[in-house]
Amino acid sequence: MAVIERRDVYGLGEPWHPILRAYALAIGRMKALPASDPRSLAYQASVHGFRSESDPPPDRFRGQCQHNCWYFLPWHRWYLHYYEQIIRSLLAEIDEVPDEVAESWALPYWNYARDAGAAKLPPEFASPTLWDGRRNPLFDDTRLPEVNDRSAALDRVQTVPGRGVLDQPFSALTSGVATFGGTASGWHHFREPGAVAGGLEGTPHNDVHGFVGGNMWRFATAGLDPVFWLHHCNIDRYWEMRGHDADPTGWADVSFDFRTETGAAVRVDADGCVDTEGQLGYRYEDITRPDGLLGGAERRSEMAPGSEIPPEVVGTRGTVHLQGRRVDATMEVGAPSGDFLLSRGRERDQRVFLTVNDIVGEANPGISYAVYLGERADESCRAGLISFFGIEGTREGGHPLGYAFDVTDIVHTLEDEGAWNPDDVHVVFEPVGAVLDEGRSKTEDTAPVEVGSVSIAYQ
Repeated sequence: MAVIERRDVYGLGEPWHPILRAYALAIGRMKALPASDPRSLAYQASVHGFRSESDPPPDRFRGQCQHNCWYFLPWHRWYLHYYEQIIRSLLAEIDEVPDEVAESWALPYWNYARDAGAAKLPPEFASPTLWDGRRNPLFDDTRLPEVNDRSAALDRVQTVPGRGVLDQPFSALTSGVATFGGTASGWHHFREPGAVAGGLEGTPHNDVHGFVGGNMWRFATAGLDPVFWLHHCNIDRYWEMRGHDADPTGWADVSFDFRTETGAAVRVDADGCVDTEGQLGYRYEDITRPDGLLGGAERRSEMAPGSEIPPEVVGTRGTVHLQGRRVDATMEVGAPSGDFLLSRGRERDQRVFLTVNDIVGEANPGISYAVYLGERADESCRAGLISFFGIEGTREGGHPLGYAFDVTDIVHTLEDEGAWNPDDVHVVFEPVGAVLDEGRSKTEDTAPVEVGSVSIAYQ
């Protein structure tokens, strides 16, 4: 099998590099095809999401995206693989594309953590016209205006995985536990109550969807934006950064259905894509971990140690309303029960999780919120970010959104500093918006979001 290389879109150098010229021409061809053609952009977008979350998938090929579960990464990897093959087959039909480009073409990835400039939409996607003045198929006019005019950039904290995420266990058997890849589940399409996104799906995945806006805000339309595929290519690359020595062994019983570039139906196994070179024929140009990652104490493993034991909730705060302003939510936190301590051993061996659950809203606010444990709300106390890709589905039959953060190190630090007061625990939500050229963060005039509960739990 010939191995192709996926390259950083910001490392291609010249404007309108042949890879992006070819991509634009292929997208133009895909947009012109009828929606019933599996090679069309409309059909490929419907593979990810179909109408609203309350509508059942029309068949086994559409409305299939896996979110808020441990199939998020393998399903999207297969999705990218077949999309890439469709692009390459179309390029072979376009006379304007040199044969050597068509034969070796691979999806580029948007490495928004590369530097401050790369945190903006790649310029070829922001231009309404191509290099020769024709209409640019890579331009999506539904994006937020400040994204398309490149006056806005992602905040640095939105571009890299959160605290310790790349080294957390891939999954857990119970909800409310922080993981890299999501809670263990069956076949899933945003309909399983209590499901919690894995850390990588949260940040940077959801944050970038919120930043771009427009089609990127909804499951059913995200794939219509050509930059969606570069974004997911980068998410897939983060999985390669982590490595595969601790991927789940429980995937073998679940399969996914796709259509190839010829329209043929294929069924693939969830665990059949972990070797990108040997099984799928591609590699990444660079899988070096970015600077600025916050460490965590959790050791890497397939499953969180003791993850079959549900976390014991020791403190809960009720509804929190968020609308573009800092909110300081307080709660009392008790001690783990005697039975819990007997089952889990020494206190400093326990994991401490902060969960932000039952998140609902009418519309994506287009910003994230940094979640801090403790009043001072600095980097040392930042648990992670919450963002809202797919939140419209919470009003359309889908379950509420939920996040879990491992805050063990933060609690230990606060205890050691004498700053941990169980009778007055602060959870601070700080809005994180796009960084505009004038230096300010855009957080005003955002849609309201309701958080149903905030909890501290031990495991």
